[in-house]
Amino acid sequence: MRNLIWSGFVMAVLLSGCGWSGTASRPNTFTPLTSITITAAYSTIAQGTSVKLTATGNYSGLFSRDISDQVTWTSKATNVASFASPTNPRVSGVAPGGAVLTATFPGGVSGSFNLTVSSATLSFLNVSTAATSLAVGQSEQLYAKGTFSDSTVQDITFDSGWTTSNDTVASVVNTAGDSKGQVTANAIGTATITATLGAISGSTALTVTAPVLESIAVTTPITTATKPNLSVLSLSTVTFTATGTYSDGTTPDITSQVTWTSSNPNVAPPPDSTGVTQAAIQGTTNITASLNGITGTTILIVTGGNLVSFSLPTSLSVVNGTSAPITVTGTFSNGTSRDITGMLNWSVASTTPNRATLTGPKGNRLLVNAAAAGTTTITAKSPSQTASTTLSVTSPAISSISVPQASLNLTAGTSGRLTATAYFSDGTSQDVTANATWTSNASTVATVGAVGPTGVQISGLAAGSTTINVTFGGLTLRIPIPVTVTARTLQSIAVSPSGTQSLTSGQQTIFTATATYAGGFTQDVTADTTWATGDANIAILADSQHQPGQVIGVGSGTTSLTATLGNLPQATVTINVP
Repeated sequence: MRNLIWSGFVMAVLLSGCGWSGTASRPNTFTPLTSITITAAYSTIAQGTSVKLTATGNYSGLFSRDISDQVTWTSKATNVASFASPTNPRVSGVAPGGAVLTATFPGGVSGSFNLTVSSATLSFLNVSTAATSLAVGQSEQLYAKGTFSDSTVQDITFDSGWTTSNDTVASVVNTAGDSKGQVTANAIGTATITATLGAISGSTALTVTAPVLESIAVTTPITTATKPNLSVLSLSTVTFTATGTYSDGTTPDITSQVTWTSSNPNVAPPPDSTGVTQAAIQGTTNITASLNGITGTTILIVTGGNLVSFSLPTSLSVVNGTSAPITVTGTFSNGTSRDITGMLNWSVASTTPNRATLTGPKGNRLLVNAAAAGTTTITAKSPSQTASTTLSVTSPAISSISVPQASLNLTAGTSGRLTATAYFSDGTSQDVTANATWTSNASTVATVGAVGPTGVQISGLAAGSTTINVTFGGLTLRIPIPVTVTARTLQSIAVSPSGTQSLTSGQQTIFTATATYAGGFTQDVTADTTWATGDANIAILADSQHQPGQVIGVGSGTTSLTATLGNLPQATVTINVP
């Protein structure tokens, strides 16, 4: 019994050591080679032809493997059969007769093979191929088979010389090696491929057609080779791209040519001809692009809960010639809420289309631009819900304008915000920041930028002073707004909250960036900081243009939120979405 157990243990060690799976998976260093068997397609070949030998090593009866490239090949009758080199397993027939061929492994184990070389002469040569038509870029191995005077048939692909009638259309390999006789389609047309041995030739006609589609890759701006699947929030608009790989190696964009399908249209409908779809509800679906029988698929994972409700103001009054922003917050089935302004489909009632126009939404900012006195309806739609508001456009005369901020004190490289309010003859007032004309008297000190939810951006460029002029409705602010820009040495930037922050999928969280300057001066630079998340499948920026520093959790995992200002090292927060 003890011997049986010991034998089983030894066998287990030997098999595990060689990585056993039927063949060895890594070099054998301890199981001894006990014998070598040599095989070949033919034991008799005609003079002037060749055959490739295979040496199979037997390792103590436990496993075997091909060791043809590890042995030394020799012939005991080189005047009858010879090898081109001791490491080349192909042997050529030199003259009629018999030869003993030997394969010797380092250490002395060897095996032999008896080869006969006949005096038969070639009488017929046939060229065969699996396909007589190839698309540009495709390759095919051709074979030459010879019929000899003794009625034997032998593969003479390696021994023949190969030519093509039109190398531009199709080229053929004519150099020694296992790829000899392989033809490659280069251009549309026809070519004749010929194999010749001695005075005998054989040919086949090859037709080359247009390149054919071989595969389709479906991607999005944030998918990668290592992360091919996409996680997005419900209501998100997703753009897919279909890239085709053709037989000639080209990879064109075929987004508009493919047929798009979705395995679960309730989660997201099939993309349109531009590759765009909108995620509807939480779940998973396969997005597939198909063309000419070839398909490519990617997985779309929708997170963030399902939309429960959203609403618009009951009514909205806007003075003709001005604009008013609309912001919509949606509540979701997982208890989160977030700004969905940019995820809704907005429209003005078709019965009164000239009363107002809509700008955007750009990110999460939509402007309603009053164009003619009267009323109309503004409608917002999600894939599952619709909400509307009545817009009244009035035409009172403007009385005055004011800017609530008395002045701005900026650090060079940062910005501030100004807003403008107009007062009208009917006693109403309205924010007209987006409609006013803003100018700086010294643009080298401070410049006027884009208008956002909190006002027009005034960027401090260099130390100095300037004033900002505001004009609206033919009126100009009587006293321009003074702006002072001070040069300070930036020392550090900090993000709050800091450390590791856990976000629920769909949760919108506000982060702020604070800069510290020489002398201890601090300033909120959230709007001037460049924000980025490390993996958009885990967390995204809500709206980098209008809501800087606001982050939304998407899919489970851990990623980083970085804040960059000037040449300082990035300030980093870890975002964890369970």
